[in-house]
Amino acid sequence: MKFGVIKINKIIAAEAACIIIVVLALCLLIRSEIERHPAATPPMATEQPSPYPSTLEESDGFDTSASPLYWLNSGAEALLSSSSSWSTVKGDLAAGSKWHEEYASSNSTDTDGGIHPQNLFRIFTRGVYGDGAYSAYAKIDRIVASASPNRNSSNGVFLMIHAEDSDNLYYAGLRVDGNAVIKKKIGGTYYTIAETPLFAYAPYNRDTRPDLLPLNTWLGMKADVKTLPDNSVQIEFSIDLSGEGSWIPILSVTDAPKGNVQTLPGPGHAGIRSDFMEMSIRDFRVDSR
Repeated sequence: MKFGVIKINKIIAAEAACIIIVVLALCLLIRSEIERHPAATPPMATEQPSPYPSTLEESDGFDTSASPLYWLNSGAEALLSSSSSWSTVKGDLAAGSKWHEEYASSNSTDTDGGIHPQNLFRIFTRGVYGDGAYSAYAKIDRIVASASPNRNSSNGVFLMIHAEDSDNLYYAGLRVDGNAVIKKKIGGTYYTIAETPLFAYAPYNRDTRPDLLPLNTWLGMKADVKTLPDNSVQIEFSIDLSGEGSWIPILSVTDAPKGNVQTLPGPGHAGIRSDFMEMSIRDFRVDSR
């Protein structure tokens, strides 16, 4: 009986040893396979760099713009701080720089020998829009007291609406003589549609009082636009001095075709224009209907 127990124990021990050997062999095999085919390491998440701030340079047309959103038609450079905020060039361009030489050659009179291309700032959306609310907040940082004969009371900062090109579009905005205005440009000729004094607390004077608009203040401008069945265009212009969307209607007009002077029913490009000033824009938007 004792001999039988010993024999059984030896059998059990031998089987256990075999199991251990098999397990060790399997472990070695698995380790070998892991080393031959290591598990794929998931790629590290990479944060996409923000495109802002950035500088958008003037270009020849919509298709040549470096921005997917905007085309800078004039002004040399726009300093983009977001997709809806930007500013003009500030100060004097360096003598001999690319845009100084370009403007000194192409329009020395209006840019003070090429050092102030911001005097002629025009930026358009690449997309087109029809009826809706066009709005932005503008801050005039400095009036450029250019010797150009084209610096006058009609200059200012304006929303551009239903623009077919730079010679056919609507404007709604604020003039440096303190007036709010809605006008259009057809074939390069300007037509004032509606105008009223707004900041006219004193007479405008090119030399002694060249600007009646508040400086370093965010001025909200909004144009609500609706095209009627006969292609007349209704435009209501409002301002916001609170910076919080408290819009005050200032002008309302319906532009109807008159003789050879047509309306601009849209859709068209939107944008911002400013004259003989350094300025900043924030919260530019178009809410289409």
